[in-house]
Amino acid sequence: MRPGRGQPGSVRERPPERRLDGYLQRSIVSLMSVFVISFAAVMAQQEATVSARVDATRIGEGDSVTLTIEVSGKISGHVEDPDLSGLADFTIATGPSVSTSTSMVWSGGRASSSTSQQYTYVLLPRRKGTLTIPTISVRIGSRLRQTNPLSVVVVEGRLRQSPSGPSRGVGPGFPGRRRGAEEPAGEILVESQADKREVFVGEQVLLTYKVYTQLDLTEVPVPQQLPSYTGFWVEEIPVDPRATIHRVEREGKDFLEFTLMKKALFPTSSGELSIEETVFGMNVKVPSRDPFDSIFFTPTRAVYRKTAPMTIKVKPLPEAGRPASFAGAVGRYTLSVQSDRAQTQVNEALSLKVAVKGTGNVRTISELTLPPLPDYKKYPPKLDEKKEIAKERLQGTKTWDYVLTPIAPGPQDIPPIRFSFFDPAKGTYVEVSSEPIPILVARGEGGGDAGAAGPGVGARREVTAFGRDVLYIKPVSDLALSPTPFHRSAAFVSLLAAPILANAGLLVMVKRRRALRANAVAVRGRRAPAFARRRLREARKLMGSGKSLEFHMAVARALSGYLGDKLNIPPSGLTHPSIDALLAERGAGEEARVEMLRCLDACDYARFAPVAPGPEEMSRLVEQAELAIGRVEAETPSRRASRRTGAWS
Repeated sequence: MRPGRGQPGSVRERPPERRLDGYLQRSIVSLMSVFVISFAAVMAQQEATVSARVDATRIGEGDSVTLTIEVSGKISGHVEDPDLSGLADFTIATGPSVSTSTSMVWSGGRASSSTSQQYTYVLLPRRKGTLTIPTISVRIGSRLRQTNPLSVVVVEGRLRQSPSGPSRGVGPGFPGRRRGAEEPAGEILVESQADKREVFVGEQVLLTYKVYTQLDLTEVPVPQQLPSYTGFWVEEIPVDPRATIHRVEREGKDFLEFTLMKKALFPTSSGELSIEETVFGMNVKVPSRDPFDSIFFTPTRAVYRKTAPMTIKVKPLPEAGRPASFAGAVGRYTLSVQSDRAQTQVNEALSLKVAVKGTGNVRTISELTLPPLPDYKKYPPKLDEKKEIAKERLQGTKTWDYVLTPIAPGPQDIPPIRFSFFDPAKGTYVEVSSEPIPILVARGEGGGDAGAAGPGVGARREVTAFGRDVLYIKPVSDLALSPTPFHRSAAFVSLLAAPILANAGLLVMVKRRRALRANAVAVRGRRAPAFARRRLREARKLMGSGKSLEFHMAVARALSGYLGDKLNIPPSGLTHPSIDALLAERGAGEEARVEMLRCLDACDYARFAPVAPGPEEMSRLVEQAELAIGRVEAETPSRRASRRTGAWS
C-alpha cells in the first residue's frame, strides 16, 4: 500500500543525478562570481591613477617644500608632464625630476606589471598664509587624470632648519643623504638691487644680484630661471663673483657677500614695469660625523632661494623743449664730424665720418640726418658700433662713414650736422652741432666737371663746337655698287644659319629649364631676388601710413625670406652667425655680409626704439636692403660655376 498525500513518507525524493546537476550549477556560478570580482579588482589595481603629496604641510616663509606627483598602475600611452600653469602661490625652484619604477603584482593566480612614474618639484612660497596647490592635470594617452588640491601653511621666518633638497656626496655611490651628516647652522639668502626705482624712458637701470651666506658654498650660485625683463632692453655687465667677496653685517649677523651678476636695463616704454623674481640654486657643505667624509667625500645639499619681485616706475620723455633733430637718444653724448681731406676734384670721392660717443645705449641711436648736399653724390654709409662698460655704465661709439663724390667745382662746404639727445641727469634736451667743413673742389682732368655726370645735377656746362654745323650729302657719283651678289654674302649665310642656331639655342634652353625644375634648390635661389623685391614694394606702401612696426616687420620678412630662399633653409632657423657663415661659404664678400646683417639689425632696433623713424629713414632702409640683396646676388657664384668648382652644394 503506497502512502497518500499528507501521510508520513509521502515526500517525494529527487533522483541522485538531478541533485548532482544542481550542485554543479551552483558551484559554477560561485566560481564565475569569484573570477569576475578578482578580475575587476586586478583591473582596478592596473588602471593608471595620479596622486600628489608634499613633504611638509607647515613651512616658513624662507623654506621650500617638495611636491611629488605620482602616476601609478597600468600606464598605456605617453605620459605628458604635469600641468602646473595654475600654480599661483608658489615659485618652481627646480623640476621636474622624473623617476620610473616597475613592480610585479600577483592577483587571482595571474601576474601583471605595475609602473610608477614620479615627478618631483621644489617649490618656494610667494607669501605668508594658507597657500593652495590646485588640482594638477596629467594627460596619459588620450585620458586626462587630475590630483586633489593640497594646502600648505606658510608662517613668518624659517621652520625647517636644514637647507632644502637632498644631501649628496661628491664621490660616486652617494646620491642620497649619508649617515652621520649633521644639519648646517646658518642662513643664506639672495637679493636683487636696483640703483634707481624711478627713471625716464631709455635711462639705464643697474640691476645687481647678490647672495648673503653664513654657510660654505662649494660653487658659485647659478640662476635656475631668469625673468623675462618685459619692457626693457637688457645688456649684460660682466662680473667675477669671486672677486666681489667681502664680509658684511646684516641685522647684527656676519655674512659673506657675493655679487652674482649685473645687468644694464633700458626701459623702452613708460609706466610701471615689473621685474619678476629670480630663483638661484646653490650647493652648501653639510657637516658629517663620519671621519671618512673629510678624506674621500664632501657631503653637500642643494639650496634654493629666490629674490623678491620689484617694480620700476618709468616716466615718459617730456614734450616741452624737444628739438626737431631728436630721434630717441637718451644719455650723454658728444658729436664728431671729420672729412679725410679739405681739397679734392670733381668725381673724386672723399670720406665723411660722423661719430656719436657717450654714455647710454648707442644701439638705439638711429642714423643722423645729413643736411642737403646738392653738389655731392652720397652713398649709403658704412656703420661701425662699439660698446664698453665703464664704472658700471654702458658706453659706446656709433660711427657712420659716408662716401661723398663732388659733382661741381668750386667751394663746396659741408654744412653743420645736428644731433640732439635727452640728458636724464639734467632732465632736459641737449642739441649739439658740428662746425661747417670747408671743401675746395677743383675741375677734373681735361677741365671736365659735373656735366659729364648727367643732366639735372645743377652744375654749369660750357658749349663745345664740333666743326661745321651742316654736313653736305655726298654726291651719287661717290657711291660704288657692291661687287658681291647678295646670295653669296655673309648676311645671306647668316640668315640661313639663324634657324639652326635658334633651334640649338631652344634645345639648350629646354634642357637647362628641365635641369632647373629637377633642382628645386636652384629654382628657389633664382627666384629669391624677385620675391624679395615684391616684398620690399609692399613695405614701401607702409612708409606713409604711420605704421612703423608693420613697415620694419615687412622689410625683415623680405630680407629673411630672401636669405631663406637663397641659402635653402627655413627663415625661422636664421641667426646672424649662421647667415654670416653661409654667405661667406658661398663667396659673398665681407661688405655684402655686413650690409645684410646691418639691415636686419636696423629692423630689430627700430621695433624697440622709443621714437618711430620718419619716412626718409624708412626709404633709406629700403634702399639699403635693395643694395644688400644686389651685392649678395653679384658676389655669390652662379649655379653653373658652382657645379664646376663644387663650392655650392
